[in-house]
Amino acid sequence: MIEPWIVDVSRYQAIIDPPRETKHINWQTMKDKGIKVAGIRCTGGNYYRDSEFHYNFEEAYKVGIIPIPYLFNTPENKPEEQISYFYKYLGDKASELCMPPVLDCELVRNKNPQAITANIEKCLKLLEDKEGRVPIIYTAAWFWNPNVLRSSKWIKYPSWIAWYPDDLNYAGALPTRYCPPDWVVAGVSKQTIWQKWADSCGKGKEYGAWSSGLDLSWYNGTPAQFDAQFGTSISGTTPEPPLPPTPSTIEQRVTSIENAIKKNTDWDLS
Repeated sequence: MIEPWIVDVSRYQAIIDPPRETKHINWQTMKDKGIKVAGIRCTGGNYYRDSEFHYNFEEAYKVGIIPIPYLFNTPENKPEEQISYFYKYLGDKASELCMPPVLDCELVRNKNPQAITANIEKCLKLLEDKEGRVPIIYTAAWFWNPNVLRSSKWIKYPSWIAWYPDDLNYAGALPTRYCPPDWVVAGVSKQTIWQKWADSCGKGKEYGAWSSGLDLSWYNGTPAQFDAQFGTSISGTTPEPPLPPTPSTIEQRVTSIENAIKKNTDWDLS
């Protein structure tokens, strides 16, 4: 079976016992175990901050693991407040994001599907407007199916789906009954990432965490396909940057040529 190379963590993978020593995740061990990408909990709603976020983000980055901040959606809080709170705690790390943030959707909080759906939609739009790229949705069928309204719009969002088979060696595809129908196409689960191992896997300490369990995930494709989708370089090859659009006026063309010369590039504008 292919080993997982995606993890997601929070303060629960550390030991925080003030005023005594705090024991953090060993990110070099994560790297040595083959982890390439890490979802790192940042905030929740408009009130919760993960105390290990900045340490985890910085240490993952140092060893060459791509850190992705995630926030959990709280449908009782205004989307504007949730996203503002997220970026405030994220701070200057917002400029270091190699991938779009993840919106964790699994809370009901006594809200109906219409209210939950509207809240999630607004949070996603605010993230997309801020980032200029589509955010990732983390969820599970047990939450999504009864609480979020069906729509063709969801398929545009990369999905991180949680389902945990009893057999840790299960090597089959994600069964469609455990994949929200918005990401099932022609009878096949089209999740982007599958979180297949969690608390019961007992892999935490093996991967450098202090917890027994650990959330470990598989990408629905190869590292090269991951790079092509997200513009990363985890497969060892760097995706070619897109060419700038051809300017439509003479003035724009002249300016573009001047900029190209300054950057010492060979941009053919003919």
